[in-house]
Amino acid sequence: MTIKVWKQITRFWFFLVSTLILFLVFDQNIFQSVETDHFNSFQWDSEGLVVARMARSKKEVSLL
Repeated sequence: MTIKVWKQITRFWFFLVSTLILFLVFDQNIFQSVETDHFNSFQWDSEGLVVARMARSKKEVSLL
């Protein structure tokens, strides 16, 4: 094998392993960097804000 082909293979494996590690860190929390209780309710806060703004907007429109 030539050096050029070997570099391409090395880069491919490096990319594949890096992508796999990043996926596992962000999706599966393999390093336990975030408490597991955080994932139970972290999205509800922002959803509540959106619903509240929609209700406020509807109320303001009905006052006009």
